[in-house]
Amino acid sequence: MIIKNKFMNRHYVWQITTCLLTCCLILIILSCVAVPEPKGKALDHKNVHGNDNCGAGNQDNGKGYNFTGNQCRGFDAGMANSSESEPPKTAVTFVEAAPLPKEQEFKMGECPALMELVAAELGVSKDNIKVNIKHTLADPVNIQPCYSYAQFVICATVLGDPGHAGLAALAEVVGEFVSPTMPISDELLAAISQALANQRYAEEKPQYATAAQWLDAFVEYVVILNNQMQWSIDESVVFTMDKYVTSAKEGSDETLLMFLHMRLQTLIGS
Repeated sequence: MIIKNKFMNRHYVWQITTCLLTCCLILIILSCVAVPEPKGKALDHKNVHGNDNCGAGNQDNGKGYNFTGNQCRGFDAGMANSSESEPPKTAVTFVEAAPLPKEQEFKMGECPALMELVAAELGVSKDNIKVNIKHTLADPVNIQPCYSYAQFVICATVLGDPGHAGLAALAEVVGEFVSPTMPISDELLAAISQALANQRYAEEKPQYATAAQWLDAFVEYVVILNNQMQWSIDESVVFTMDKYVTSAKEGSDETLLMFLHMRLQTLIGS
């Protein structure tokens, strides 16, 4: 009996030991086997890196991962996918270009003040001024009418200087070369013209500058009447002489008158 009991005890101990070892082995095996992630509970990496559905997690059964905080668009460039990020766009401001100036065309009547002065100078109406000067519009060689008006007014201002200082200075210069009884030759005319050109800016002889300025205005006045106003050369010379030479000199200065006529013939060719 004693032997039988001992045998039975050993048999139970062996069974218990075997069960314990089997359980341990099962636990070891289970711990080494990778447990697959449950379906529907996987981490959505796209959502973590800035998808608009971030923070939602697994919404199949109300369980899973819920992401909060800086896990969406708040990621900086180093944590997010930098290759897919776009640089910030710079705002471009469009400024409208300035309009180009309109081409100006000459129209009769654009300089009414000058036309009034010219009409008063010639003793005619403005309508006659328009008719006389209309031919210059089609001739590209001639100057524009308003410029012609302006030059004409300037010449009239110089010729009609107070006290007739310009005409007196010219008579003085001519008298240095020609005596009252001596006729003016072409040589004397050239000598006087050369002296006026050379001494025009001489400080010691101011009468030359005054005389040269008056003579230039006299010649241009006649040229404008003849070329721009369509007057004949005889009408232009007679009108200018009567207005600014004969009426200004007391008595007749034949030497000065002859000099002016010869000067005009040389420049105008009549």
